[in-house]
Amino acid sequence: VEYDEMKEQEAAYEEQAKEADNFIDGSKPEMSKDLEKMIARLIEQVEHVKTQVGEGVFIDDTHIDEPAVVVAEIDDLHKKLENYTNLAAEYNKIQALFGMEETKFEELGDAQKAFEATAKLWRTADDWKMKKTRWMTENFTSVKW
Repeated sequence: VEYDEMKEQEAAYEEQAKEADNFIDGSKPEMSKDLEKMIARLIEQVEHVKTQVGEGVFIDDTHIDEPAVVVAEIDDLHKKLENYTNLAAEYNKIQALFGMEETKFEELGDAQKAFEATAKLWRTADDWKMKKTRWMTENFTSVKW
C-alpha cells in the first residue's frame, strides 16, 4: 500500500512540475519583454544623471563659497548611482536566468566617471572651505594639515 501511495505522490509531483515548467515557458516571453523595458528605463535614468552632473548647481560657480549645498546634491546623486548599479546587476542576473545576453550598461560606467570628477571637485572645495576656516581662526602652531 505504501509503495502505491508513493508512486501516486511521485506522479502528482511530476504533473505539478510539468505544469510549473509550462507556466514558466509561457510567461518567459512576456517577462523578457518587461525586463527589456526596465533595462531601457534604467539606461534613460543613468543618461539623465550623466547629463545632470554637467549642468545646474554642479557647474554654477556661485556656490563656490557654499560648496556644502552642492555636496548635498552630490550625495543624492551618489545614492541614485548606487541604486542604478544594484539594479543593473539584478537585471543581469535575471538575463542570465532567462538565457539572454547580459546588457553591458556602458552608460553606467560613463555616468560614474562624470560623477566622480564632479564629486571630487565639489568635495575638495568643501574640504578646503572647512580647513581654511580653521586655518584662519586657530592658533598657527595648532593648525593641522
